[in-house]
Amino acid sequence: MNTWKIGLWFGVMGIQPWAVVALPAAPTSTQVYFSTNGDIEHANAALEIPANAQDVFFDIGDPDDSLSKNGSRVRYRLEGIDSDWRQKIDEMSFTVFFYNATGDQVGQRIYNVTGKSSGWGGSIEQSKFTHRHEDITVPKGAAYLSVVMSSAGPPTTVGLYIIKDIVVVQEGAGDHAPQTILDSRPFLQGSSATTSEWIRTGRRPSMASLIPAPGVTPPTRAFCILDDDGTSYAEWGSPWKDSGRLTPGHHLSVDWNEIYETGMFKWNRVRYPLPPSGHYRFAVQEVDILDHPRVPVTSLEITILPPYWRNPWFWGKCTGGVALLILIGTLYWRHTRNRLKLQQARLMEQERMRIARDLHDDLGARLTHISLMSAFAGSNVPPAGAPAKFQEISTMTRDLVTSLSEVVWAVNPENDRLESMVHYLCHLIQRLCQPSSLKCRVDELTGETEYAVSSQLRHHVMLAVKEAVNNALKHSEATELHARIRFQAPILTISIADNGKGLPETPRTDGNGMKNMRERIALVNGRIKIESTPGKGTLVLFEIPIC
Repeated sequence: MNTWKIGLWFGVMGIQPWAVVALPAAPTSTQVYFSTNGDIEHANAALEIPANAQDVFFDIGDPDDSLSKNGSRVRYRLEGIDSDWRQKIDEMSFTVFFYNATGDQVGQRIYNVTGKSSGWGGSIEQSKFTHRHEDITVPKGAAYLSVVMSSAGPPTTVGLYIIKDIVVVQEGAGDHAPQTILDSRPFLQGSSATTSEWIRTGRRPSMASLIPAPGVTPPTRAFCILDDDGTSYAEWGSPWKDSGRLTPGHHLSVDWNEIYETGMFKWNRVRYPLPPSGHYRFAVQEVDILDHPRVPVTSLEITILPPYWRNPWFWGKCTGGVALLILIGTLYWRHTRNRLKLQQARLMEQERMRIARDLHDDLGARLTHISLMSAFAGSNVPPAGAPAKFQEISTMTRDLVTSLSEVVWAVNPENDRLESMVHYLCHLIQRLCQPSSLKCRVDELTGETEYAVSSQLRHHVMLAVKEAVNNALKHSEATELHARIRFQAPILTISIADNGKGLPETPRTDGNGMKNMRERIALVNGRIKIESTPGKGTLVLFEIPIC
């Protein structure tokens, strides 16, 4: 009983674990030994290969080379991948040698045979010959030829090679008929007086013999090489002196009939790309040189593990991770929503306080003033001065209505657009300049205007612009005022220029106009720039970020 070993290894990112399995010819159980970096472990279950392996290699070898001594071969298959048995095969050859007149070789043509011929039927008796034809040009200096069939291919070759009816014909020159240079048929039919015309050679000539040609009528013989020794070879050949004379440059027609079945007695590696995840069985069977089973099949169970993302634990962890993310996202969303609500509530409270302060400081003071002036005019002003007082009350009442309108505009959410704010500022500047003799020119906004603006921003910008225009009307002694509004995201630029006398070299200390402008623009994260040239006017420039 023979024993060989199957070695298995696979590549994973440059690491190459391997397994050695000792398989007796007729095993009762399979012993699997898996080795990684020299550490041997025993495993009773199927060998498991990770899903990130690249290739799977099976190494099969006979430790005492007994296969080479008893004419055995090995066939294999990976069940689930291979539909039939597979084998490693080697080759035998049919060779035409050319010699000069003194017997020196001057050329050769080799025709290899590998695997099974088309007429192979599983045994010699059930096989049929396949005809083969080759054309050759006689090389320079050639005078004779010899034909040799041989199993001396690779040193691992074993198998069967049968040939009959070798005929070599040289074409005629001019009116000369074709000439038969070599013909094996008389020898094979037994009409030749001796067998010395064809000789057996090789390390084991006994593997070369003459056998009855299968399926041939009338019966005849055939050359046969039955090579059952992977370390030796045999040959059939014709003596070169017995061939006809050759003419260099002429064409030869070489015909023969053949049957062959070749294989390899010893080999050590089979490569498979990593199969899909699942269970497989790698089967090995010892066969004779004609591919007939000698012993039962032995096998190795293999499991290709599924990718990690196909394991239940992976999806369990993914589900848990997703649930955790949803929980964290929900808690964060609730926290953010509550924070935004508090922030909105604070902003709303601040806006309410601002409106209350404006109503108290501006509108309240104006109403109080109107009330006092009305009482005073009704009791202390002589009839001649009453119209002037009532005219002053009327003016203050109009100013009060204007201020109230400004407050309503600032808090109305319908005006929370940049376009609406710009239109209002243009109207405000023209309205402020209208009662005076000052010539006013306003250039409106250019560019994209679909931006949201808060009521707080609109309120502070409107009051700052109003303050700048009023300062020009009251103190500049100008004849012209030019306002320009431009927007280039994200900056809104408002410039107010006059041609008046400019600012005094010593700033006034009795007014809060400049201070109020700077504070209001700072509250909306803007910048203010004031340029003044004595006798040439003043420029007030606001730069306010919108988005």
